[in-house]
Amino acid sequence: MMMKGVFCLIFSLVSFCSLGQADFLSLKVGGLNPDMVGAWGNGYHFELSYERGLIGDLFAGVGLGAGGYDDYPSYMRPTQQLFSGVPPEADKRIRNLSFAEVFGYDFYQAGMQNARIYLSYELPKFLGFRVRITPGLNLLNQQIASFRLTSARFENDQLVDYTVGFAVETFTHTAWDGEVSVQKQVTSKMKVMAYARYTQNIPTRDFNSDYYYVGLGLNRAISW
Repeated sequence: MMMKGVFCLIFSLVSFCSLGQADFLSLKVGGLNPDMVGAWGNGYHFELSYERGLIGDLFAGVGLGAGGYDDYPSYMRPTQQLFSGVPPEADKRIRNLSFAEVFGYDFYQAGMQNARIYLSYELPKFLGFRVRITPGLNLLNQQIASFRLTSARFENDQLVDYTVGFAVETFTHTAWDGEVSVQKQVTSKMKVMAYARYTQNIPTRDFNSDYYYVGLGLNRAISW
């Protein structure tokens, strides 16, 4: 209910303040990384946004996006079978782990969809570029599958027994985000951009994840 009220407030603000102002469509594509995972390269994200100018260099917009992250190896996929035990190939690899390797043997998969509202302020041009500061609110849906070793017993430097933790959960909740982007005008109607964003859940929870985003995008002025 609170999120619906916030969306209605933003739409009312856009309708009231943006008479005669420009309309824009933005497409962003880039990488996504959960904050509980250390390595980049296994995640993606894309988002389509519509925005209108309000007053001066202030803009308001709405966006829809989706993304995913998956660092599970090919020999162990996050299916219901993991609740019954690890596959033979995974068991063989686990038993060959060293003591140090046990602590890093965990995998994470996440699917994410978001609806976003935001306000954006564009700073004065510097060396042909414009920097934007953009806070926003999200309605965020996550599907998460997490696997890790919860205990391991060694004898003569050989792993002889272990236990695992595997969990699958889905969350729908709100989140705030902060984004910084650098934009460059390339035609009279088109800008290119590079952006970085951090999204944090409201409230924070132990199992679902916050996200980092980096990527590139296009912003185009449109007319109806």
